[in-house]
Amino acid sequence: MIVRDIMVKNPITIKKNKTIKEAIKILKEKNISFIPVTDEENHVIGTFHESDLIKLAKIQPLPTVDVVWTQLPKDIGNKGIEEIMVKNPITISEEENVFDALAIMDQNNFRYLPVVNVEKKLVGIIKLRDIIHCLLEQT
Repeated sequence: MIVRDIMVKNPITIKKNKTIKEAIKILKEKNISFIPVTDEENHVIGTFHESDLIKLAKIQPLPTVDVVWTQLPKDIGNKGIEEIMVKNPITISEEENVFDALAIMDQNNFRYLPVVNVEKKLVGIIKLRDIIHCLLEQT
């Protein structure tokens, strides 16, 4: 099975010129924890995960995004998403085998991977949960 078969198509994204506050708003409104950061041509230039905020706030044990927000410097929301995003993220081609995606996720402790086409443009997201469900359905 290839990545395209189980990826989430047309994922929610955020443009690189947006703020951290805008990214958090999207995460909360859409009830997601991961969002690819794209340029004007839809190339993945970074990723933003709620755990990036937790690392920034240096809070243990892992809290909710609302708790983290209260622990961050007050001006952090106005900073650009480019300041906190993971730059040059690992991506996977939509043509790759699902097991290749699983191996990348395992090696890097990821739960999500941006999926790109041959032009390196974002076409989806593959989630660890979806891979596991797919594998369970095949047994």
